[in-house]
Amino acid sequence: MADVVLYNTRTLSKEVLVPLEPGHVRIYSCGPTVYSPQHIGNLRPYLFADLLRRSLQLEGLRVTQVVNVTDVGHLTDDEESGEDKMEKAASETGRRAEDIACEYTEQWLDDRRRLNVDDPDVLCRATDHIAEQIAMVAKLEAKGITYRIDDGLYFDTSKFPRYAEFAGLDLEIDASEDGILSSLTVRVGEVDVPKPDCVLDAQQAGRLFGIRNFLI
Repeated sequence: MADVVLYNTRTLSKEVLVPLEPGHVRIYSCGPTVYSPQHIGNLRPYLFADLLRRSLQLEGLRVTQVVNVTDVGHLTDDEESGEDKMEKAASETGRRAEDIACEYTEQWLDDRRRLNVDDPDVLCRATDHIAEQIAMVAKLEAKGITYRIDDGLYFDTSKFPRYAEFAGLDLEIDASEDGILSSLTVRVGEVDVPKPDCVLDAQQAGRLFGIRNFLI
């Protein structure tokens, strides 16, 4: 088998693929938030992931591909505010969020197949893994790398030195006037939250939009 060379977006260089398990590659690729139909631009990433999977298989590698479906917990605003997209769709249509998620998950899977994209080996829905998500957040809290404000619980990226490396950011440059983080904070209620930080469990207007909502 010839070496498989991929571009590593973390190191910004081409590198030979070395599977953690010899002969077996595991791929995780992000799936849709299923509150509405997918358009052709939404479907493009799945074509790329499918091409990667098939290429690795042609090289004789065993491939396990996992794709997630976000059927809860995706806020309408990128700055960790706004409504949950699933709950917003339910409110606008008068339907149950679960029914909307089911319909658009099936439509997405059908659209993939029409593009000749193979089904993933594992399709995991966010609502099927609430307990694991809560356990993960509890571990982060125990390690002291979260903080709580009135709005919810946040992951403190300053406690993870390699965050900027994985995100491909130079925080000093990106904090400049023209950088993507020209304002390093975003106003959440009465508190200025560092923009790189992300919400783990958001509570707004007396309602819990985070993952704990599903075990209450």
